[in-house]
Amino acid sequence: MNVIRNKDGEVIQRSRNLAGIRRFVGSRLIKVLAVDRIEDGEGKLMILFENGDSYETNFASFTVLADFVRRWRNVYGAPLLIGGKDAGMVSSKMEVPA
Repeated sequence: MNVIRNKDGEVIQRSRNLAGIRRFVGSRLIKVLAVDRIEDGEGKLMILFENGDSYETNFASFTVLADFVRRWRNVYGAPLLIGGKDAGMVSSKMEVPA
């Protein structure tokens, strides 16, 4: 289950798949989008919105996560962190460390 939380941590939206977050992003400003590599090659996606809402989910593969973000046109131009470090802006050409 994917959930979006407000700044107080209360669930404001639920979705069984990524379609819910994709729709939500279409009408909100992103403060920062972060991708992190976690154990066993998995990845974590975290999004903080300008109004304090937030979203996070894990992917079974960091590579799949990076490709997903690279193709997600609604987030192009959002500030990007990779592994906690500034990586510029999300774009189709963004570099993701191996």
